[in-house]
Amino acid sequence: MLGLDAGPITPVVRARLTLPTDVTGAVVTHVLSGGPAADAGLRVDDVIVAVDGTPVSTDCAIVDMAWGRDCEDALVVVWRAGQSRTVVLRPVNPLPLLAERCDAGDAEACFRQAWQLRSTRATEADRATSLALYERSCRGGSAQGCAYYGLALGDTPGRADQQRAAFERACALHDGPGCSHLAYLYAGGDGVARDHAKATSLYEQSCRLGDPVGCYNVGLNYESGRGVARDLARAVAAYDAGCQGGSPMACTNLGGLLQDGAVGAPDPARAVASWALGCAGSACQGANLLGCVNLARAHRDGIGGPADPARAVELFTAVCENGLDNAVPAASQQVKACALLGGMHLAGTAPASSAARGRALSEQACDGGDDFGCFNAATAHAAGLGGPVDEGRAAVYFDSGCTAGDGESCYELSLRLNDGRGMPRDATRARTLRAQACAAGFSKACGSTAAPR
Repeated sequence: MLGLDAGPITPVVRARLTLPTDVTGAVVTHVLSGGPAADAGLRVDDVIVAVDGTPVSTDCAIVDMAWGRDCEDALVVVWRAGQSRTVVLRPVNPLPLLAERCDAGDAEACFRQAWQLRSTRATEADRATSLALYERSCRGGSAQGCAYYGLALGDTPGRADQQRAAFERACALHDGPGCSHLAYLYAGGDGVARDHAKATSLYEQSCRLGDPVGCYNVGLNYESGRGVARDLARAVAAYDAGCQGGSPMACTNLGGLLQDGAVGAPDPARAVASWALGCAGSACQGANLLGCVNLARAHRDGIGGPADPARAVELFTAVCENGLDNAVPAASQQVKACALLGGMHLAGTAPASSAARGRALSEQACDGGDDFGCFNAATAHAAGLGGPVDEGRAAVYFDSGCTAGDGESCYELSLRLNDGRGMPRDATRARTLRAQACAAGFSKACGSTAAPR
């Protein structure tokens, strides 16, 4: 360990420290007495700009750098009082020093001792010890300790009131994630009466304290009008703050609003840049697969720049095959990527297109519940793409697509029921499906010309 904790550079922190706008990183919030950072002369309010030549983008990056590293020396670039300086920190074994400093009354040392035990060991005894240390750190005034104490209490039945009290104390001590955890309880009605307005207010407080998850949830609530009046300008601002703070989900949602022109003119180039950040992930959270899917669509269609089918296929393939090691799991986006990749192969727009692979990917996506995958699988069987014509299988996949909510699949299935293609005739069900297709927005079923798919 390096013996320090750091927090986000919020607008308030930047103003208080008179930091230039081009100085980014994380601000030191605690220095462990007797630890490497203290021995090297680091202080609270120093700004860590880089570690081992890697720029520090958010405070999340400091956790692994400061507490999860091996024994190699760390080269740390620090900004202090308008000047940059470089120091060498020599890591030490954390637990003995943390235990010593905790016993001496350092609440942050108690918190980090608990965190180390819970992060690196899995025995019930260690978990019980860490819970007691979290409680001790919270009583001693550690905001992070209170937040983590609340999270740890979530694993223990019958302690909902204590959990809420821990989050309330964390939030009162100006811990952004603590405010977010408390907001989550009110948003879900978990041990308290559901109150979206109160949840939004707490998320806003969390966002002001620099928690990107809080900013993301502020954006969600203003975008949807949950607990507040709908306000897309505030949603964009909150998503932007969350994205800059390290929330890939916020980056992805920001891209969607920018693409739609929710506030001002559509900005496809900035939307694509936001999706790229969402897809890349951050030290705070892994890649957001919806961001990757949207980025792939942009490369496929030439949104925000020239079309790049090869890059689109690369991204769709990575998501479809779960090839993004740092991704937050999202099964619906995986099957969507498989469907869109299959569509490129069936349309012949993928480099080295293979209709057989397109059919297989579409079937795989349909099996996962994706309506577009079902429609493409049905079309492939009906047209003999990537294999023999099979009207029976086409009808099955159109039926699956219709069940999944695809209006065009309902319409195509109605035609087959009228004609008896691949299934017995059933004029009554055909009429029902035509009405269902119209209600789903497929205009051709309503008697007008359908939009191109």
